[in-house]
Amino acid sequence: MDLNFQIYEIINKCLGIALPYSKTEEYFHETPSFKDLRYLSDGKNDTFKNENYTQVFSEKFGFIPNLSILDLIFNEGRYAKDYLSRQHL
Repeated sequence: MDLNFQIYEIINKCLGIALPYSKTEEYFHETPSFKDLRYLSDGKNDTFKNENYTQVFSEKFGFIPNLSILDLIFNEGRYAKDYLSRQHL
């Protein structure tokens, strides 16, 4: 978990953003006092269609959506944040 938070901080720094986070002390099935966004991480049922960007092997394989944020950062560089700003849920 510590490694994940370090990676999160590095990605925020690469994108030039500051998204706050906090660690929970326990897991709750119901979260009445918080907005539950866990459904957003269900990759199997993800229907979000993002805008294409240039990927290394796109000529061979076409655009592959929903890859790691690292793919976006490595391919778009300093424009990764602009790309994310253009995406709509």
